[in-house]
Amino acid sequence: MLLAILAGLCMAVQDTLNALKVQALSRNHGFLGGIIDTFLWGATITGTTIAVFAFHGGAWSQKVAIVIFVTIGTLIGNWGGAKLGQKFVKDTENTNQDSEITQIQNRLEHLESITAAEVGTK
Repeated sequence: MLLAILAGLCMAVQDTLNALKVQALSRNHGFLGGIIDTFLWGATITGTTIAVFAFHGGAWSQKVAIVIFVTIGTLIGNWGGAKLGQKFVKDTENTNQDSEITQIQNRLEHLESITAAEVGTK
C-alpha cells in the first residue's frame, strides 16, 4: 500500500509541475519552464520506477491500488497545478496590453468629453 501512495504522490507532483511548466512556457517564461522541468524530471522518474517495480513483481491488489492512487494523483495534480499557475505564473505581455488599452480608452473618453463640450458651446 505504501508504494501505491508514493506512486500517487509522485503523479500529483508530476502533474502539478507539468501544468505549471505549460503555463510558464505559454507565457514566454522559458527559464522558469526550464527550472520547473528540472524538478518535474525527478518526480517522473521516481514515480515511474515505483510503478515499474510494483507492476513487475507485486500482487494484483498492489497493482490495482497503484492504478487507483495514480489516477487520483493525476486529477489532483492537474487541478492543483492549474490553480497554482493562475496565482503565480503571470502573463506580463497581456498585462502590458491591458494597461495600454485602458490608457487608450481614457484618452478616447477625454476626447469625447472635449468634443461634447465644443458642440455644446456652438
